[in-house]
Amino acid sequence: METYLLELQEAITVREDQVAQREKQLQARELELNEREALLDAHRKIIESRQASPSGKTGDPARKQNKEARALRALQQELKAQEAQLVEARKALKEREDFIEKCENELFEKLMSLSEREARVEQSEEDAR
Repeated sequence: METYLLELQEAITVREDQVAQREKQLQARELELNEREALLDAHRKIIESRQASPSGKTGDPARKQNKEARALRALQQELKAQEAQLVEARKALKEREDFIEKCENELFEKLMSLSEREARVEQSEEDAR
């Protein structure tokens, strides 16, 4: 009975670890997609600012530079926000790893305790014979 419970607990732990790994992969993909989207948006804004004005004239260079500067500042802000998200994600990952390590240690201790108990029960059964 105890062995079955230990096997179930081990299977649950393995599945929880797999789910956690999938979550990390999905979060990493989401961050990468957000970064690419921000870069694409900034590039689009820069290209739009470089295009000629609707009247066909070359336009005011200072105005174009201002648009480019705004687009670059927006990109810089987005990158800073993503960096903050990465730092937070790394912190959460570290906390999760610490928690998993703690749980594994506790599980190992319980396993050792149960093994010792099983050995004592077997010994007491042998002694009773």
